Amino acid sequence: MVQAWCEQALASLPEQDSSLRAQLLAQQSLSLVFSNDEESTSAAAFAMAQRVGDDQALRIAMRARQVACATPEGHTERLALGEQMLGLGRRTGDLDAVFWDICGGSTHWSRPAVSTRRRPNSSRSNRSSPAFGNR
Repeated sequence: MVQAWCEQALASLPEQDSSLRAQLLAQQSLSLVFSNDEESTSAAAFAMAQRVGDDQALRIAMRARQVACATPEGHTERLALGEQMLGLGRRTGDLDAVFWDICGGSTHWSRPAVSTRRRPNSSRSNRSSPAFGNR
């Protein structure tokens, strides 16, 4: 249903780049999350938002692009988008952009990591813990 609304709204707009057109493309790409069209639609929205230079359109398009790139292959692009989102939030004072980057929009939380810390040995793991109950 959202996809149809976006298509209807896009059809009523002039073909030229605009902030509203970029935002609608971004929303349309989010409605296509489980289809093959999401990738190209989010890329088009992001490119248009960059061309028109509207911060709100850029934030919305970056979110859509981050969702579209939510595969292991998209890790590098998500990281770059997260850095751009953080920069946008800092530059504009948009806490929503900063929050999105820090709390899941970027790949900071999904990076593969190898811990060099040793696991506690069995004698240490028998301690009682209020968080996990007494053992």
